[in-house]
Amino acid sequence: MLCSFLKYFILAICGSVLFTCVVFGFFLLSITEIIISAIYSNKCPIQPRIEDFLLVLGIGSMASLLILSILTKFLLYQRRRLSKILINLFAVINAFLLFWVTVGSIWTLTVYERVNYNAPVDSENYCDRNLYQFTLIIMAVNYIVILITTSATYLAKQYIEE
Repeated sequence: MLCSFLKYFILAICGSVLFTCVVFGFFLLSITEIIISAIYSNKCPIQPRIEDFLLVLGIGSMASLLILSILTKFLLYQRRRLSKILINLFAVINAFLLFWVTVGSIWTLTVYERVNYNAPVDSENYCDRNLYQFTLIIMAVNYIVILITTSATYLAKQYIEE
């Protein structure tokens, strides 16, 4: 009884305006990751892969959000076969994003003690303050989002298999 209620409650939220606003917000965040990567290109000599991390994360997050949006519509219209394919694709993308955020965390946090925001741009320990702090925040946000979306994927799989 409770499990059935939770499934319909989650589907109602997914079809709501709130869900649309949240997805749109994360879409804007993904675009911001790509823009920050481009704007601050070559502004972090201590760890130049941070820009690559943000670029790939932004593109991967946008793909994940697109699949999530399509999946939600298919679940609402009871298209189970297509939903199963999309859930598996969504799970694969989320697994990649978890791997990528972990790699980006390693790249970012291994230089945490040595980053110098005030050094000359050509210094080997320099990293732009905005780029580095944005990356730290994005890492934390993405770990939380991946946890939530993984939980939602599990619940959606349970709903489809019922």
